[in-house]
Amino acid sequence: FCGDNNTTNHLPSWRITGDINLFLDSIGKYLCSDPVQNTGLIVLSRNIQRNPSVYHNFYCGWSILPPAAFIQVPYQQLFLSNMPPSSSVALARTLYSQRYHLPGVTGPKNTTQVFTDEWKKLTASSSIMSENILHQLNLLTPQTPTPQGLARIAKVGDRSMLIDWMGEFCRQVDAPDSKCEEFVDDHLEYGGHMIWEVDGIPVSMAGITRESEGMVRIQAVYTPRQFRGKGYAGAVTSAMVQMALGKGAKYVVLYTESHNSTSNSLYQRLGFIPLQNRATFWFSSPSQSQID
Repeated sequence: FCGDNNTTNHLPSWRITGDINLFLDSIGKYLCSDPVQNTGLIVLSRNIQRNPSVYHNFYCGWSILPPAAFIQVPYQQLFLSNMPPSSSVALARTLYSQRYHLPGVTGPKNTTQVFTDEWKKLTASSSIMSENILHQLNLLTPQTPTPQGLARIAKVGDRSMLIDWMGEFCRQVDAPDSKCEEFVDDHLEYGGHMIWEVDGIPVSMAGITRESEGMVRIQAVYTPRQFRGKGYAGAVTSAMVQMALGKGAKYVVLYTESHNSTSNSLYQRLGFIPLQNRATFWFSSPSQSQID
């Protein structure tokens, strides 16, 4: 179904569906034309295709003129592509008119700001904002000297530790931790977790997405507090990037929190360059309930 043109005053129309294959057939070519900028939507849509039972009751949508897209997974933020202000306003009005509940929104900063401003007008809700940065690898520059230890791909025997570390990582970045087991199990399936070990003791980890359109994204880089300050996060990230490049990845990207100067400095030293400012808004006092 589409947005009501009478209420959007000739703003772009949005098509909304719960069919991820229809979504990708309709807007996938546009998303894949820029796999770096659209990394979040591409990875999320492929995950939904692969594990529909994990992402039940999601919905997604697109606009053709101009092209834009979103995906909403229950209890998570609305995930937006880049889009002009008119599309952001039209989407907010369309979702409001069809009584969707949104816990928040995330995406390119300018896009999410326009959407949030309109959503707050419609719902009288308030918001809390956090900012992050999308980085893209330019040329890998491994840190020197390399810290003691070696990298290895995580195994099933590491599962319990990885789940614990993922929970700690999620709490550290204020992200929901309810899907840690699914995240770990999925990554173990395709060798998507790497561990840095010192004398047989795991001291740091990094994750990576499956390759899609030549793009991979580094995820969940985490070092337990007692092992920090020794270069392990940079070492395991470098090893993961080298593995991805060796397998033919064309684009390697990652997100950082804008305020985390330690992470931003580290990744820039490794050869990543800031590409896009992004923002997440969490809404409070929602006035509507989601219609499945």
